[in-house]
Amino acid sequence: MRGMEIATRGLEAMVLQQAIIANNLANVNTAGFKGDALLLKSFRSVLKNTMDDTGGSLQVDGVAMKSGQGDLTPTSGTFDVALQGEGFFVIDTPDGDRYTRSGNFTLDSSGQMVTQNGLAVLGENGPIKIEGGTVEINSQGDIIVNGKKSNTIKVVDFDKPYQLKKTGNNLLDVASDDIQPGNKPGQTELVQGFLESSSVSVIREMVKMIEALRAYELGQKAILTQDYLTNKAISEVGKTR
Repeated sequence: MRGMEIATRGLEAMVLQQAIIANNLANVNTAGFKGDALLLKSFRSVLKNTMDDTGGSLQVDGVAMKSGQGDLTPTSGTFDVALQGEGFFVIDTPDGDRYTRSGNFTLDSSGQMVTQNGLAVLGENGPIKIEGGTVEINSQGDIIVNGKKSNTIKVVDFDKPYQLKKTGNNLLDVASDDIQPGNKPGQTELVQGFLESSSVSVIREMVKMIEALRAYELGQKAILTQDYLTNKAISEVGKTR
């Protein structure tokens, strides 16, 4: 039954691929969203498993977040901020610091800068509170209120490849406690009145969706063929008796 087992694992991988693609497409208009990609084990490792008699089928190696820069889209929003370069904004949550590329911030009723879900945006001097009328955010993240610097938007980065996991609401957390954020990269600039677009390409995702569907259909045919051959073999054995 090895043939059916291999084909079934391939179907499971394609189901996961379709789920990842669907989530990517659902967030094509989410500011700062980074799409995910399914990682499959290399041919060499799969071949070794086959020779060790431990598998040989299509094997999932994990799901990775794409970290490319999205296009910057003008919004003219005072508290819309995009990152041009690497790094992440730091958000204060009940579960600790979380990280995001989504800079569509706003002010709550107390004048505190928050995310669309009401979570505080952290500055170098703690949560950012705006008290004044004219607000300017420069390329270094300094917040100038009525001509005076009040705080600096905190931006951090991590060693690559990024070992971050998605926690919902376009927020990221470290994959393990021993991963610590570093300082903002020197080349990174903050751009007020802009938002970073999602890194998802609709065309690429649709192509991958079609490829996954075709691979799934081939896997189904392989299982049906295996089932037919098994039934025929059982039938022929029955006749010889």
